[in-house]
Amino acid sequence: MRIGKVTEPILQRSVLRPLSALLPERTTESGRIYVSVYPIAYPVREGVRYAIAGACNDLAAAGAVPAGITLEVFLPKNVPEQRLKEMMGMAARVAEVPVLGGHTEVCAGIRDPLVSVQAIGYIDRNDFRQVDAGDVIFLAGQIGISGTQMLLEEKKDELRETFPARFLQNTEKKLRGRERISHFAQLARRNGAVRMRDLSGGGILSCLWEFFGGKWQSGGASGMHSGKVPCGMEIDFRKIPILQETIEICEWLQVNPYYLHSQGGLLIAVPKEQVEQFTQAFIREGFPLTELGACTAGRAGILRNGEEVRYLDKPQPDEILRILMDPDESGEPDESGESGEPDESDESDESGGMQAGSRGRALNKSLDLGIGRRERWIYAVRYLP
Repeated sequence: MRIGKVTEPILQRSVLRPLSALLPERTTESGRIYVSVYPIAYPVREGVRYAIAGACNDLAAAGAVPAGITLEVFLPKNVPEQRLKEMMGMAARVAEVPVLGGHTEVCAGIRDPLVSVQAIGYIDRNDFRQVDAGDVIFLAGQIGISGTQMLLEEKKDELRETFPARFLQNTEKKLRGRERISHFAQLARRNGAVRMRDLSGGGILSCLWEFFGGKWQSGGASGMHSGKVPCGMEIDFRKIPILQETIEICEWLQVNPYYLHSQGGLLIAVPKEQVEQFTQAFIREGFPLTELGACTAGRAGILRNGEEVRYLDKPQPDEILRILMDPDESGEPDESGESGEPDESDESDESGGMQAGSRGRALNKSLDLGIGRRERWIYAVRYLP
């Protein structure tokens, strides 16, 4: 299996199916407990910050009120105690809820610290339903925020060769703290949102797929989660918001920001009759909000780039894995195109979710990384025939 989160077919047949008798219905009914688990297995120095943000963001996107978090930290034997102190100091600074407990252990067989955060909350009221054709899709925030921060932290020496120190310092300062989305989620929930999904690993394209095509989608009046998706979507690719700093850094490091770790963004579905109230609320607060497209009849995920029409494909590995992991551990194919592993993307998707595009699968190496200096900078996604 490739490095990173397991694919949807593997999750369904090898994780959820064996546990099916023990899994309760995941629900957003009022009064229910909601639990989110977010690990960071990337070799990044501030992994505890991203793990806390990821778990709490997922809680906020579900409409849950946080009660606290637990921390699990696994360390290689050669890590000094000072590093553990630094990690816990970071947790103390960024955790906005009580730390209810945790586990810390030094392990053989790992090279970098591994962090997993579990956030626990409760649903105080049921506001959500399944998305329907006609609902409007918004993105609060921008894509690539957390991924850009990781690149700044882990590729600082390379970036200093090209960018002025002031640019890197200002970018780091500008992005600090923007990986959290609870303020977006609370405002959206008060103003008509019927479904939300926080951006995280795999970038905006993977999160769009999971927003519509994942197994767990908020259901109708009962709040139960359903495995069937009643509609598709049409997204204007050119409207996906991305900071200029992210573009500059991604261009230099040859990173595709649309598959880059993207904590700091929140996908939101809003009924069309609520759009005016919803947008005005964000304008009053000064929060960044972009209308990306709408839910459509059928199950196709359409990406429009001007006159060009493409289809959303199944999630791809996060670009951070490709940049930070050793090549022989990344699971990427070698130059001959043989990875030594079965092609998981060709396996049947049992999630009952969105249909993949019929024009072929978007591969990392098929992405055109050239950028033109235009009014809006975008990457063009090229699909295999």
